[in-house]
Amino acid sequence: MSSEPTTRLRRRSRQGAGAHGPSFCPLCGTLVPPEMLELHAWAEDWVLKTIREKNPSWVEPDGACQKCVEYYQKL
Repeated sequence: MSSEPTTRLRRRSRQGAGAHGPSFCPLCGTLVPPEMLELHAWAEDWVLKTIREKNPSWVEPDGACQKCVEYYQKL
């Protein structure tokens, strides 16, 4: 079992959503459909905190792809 605190999952809105065409994940640089960058919106608070700690210039509206969210969940 993880010793990380857990919180309820909640949907966060992504400002600037509605971009057309593929986008690059700001964390790993992978080209993904824009809706894939909104997956971080379902992440628990401690996951977002970990992403911010490891990537100080990242902000939630930038988004994160599924691969990155899963990676930071495992840290």
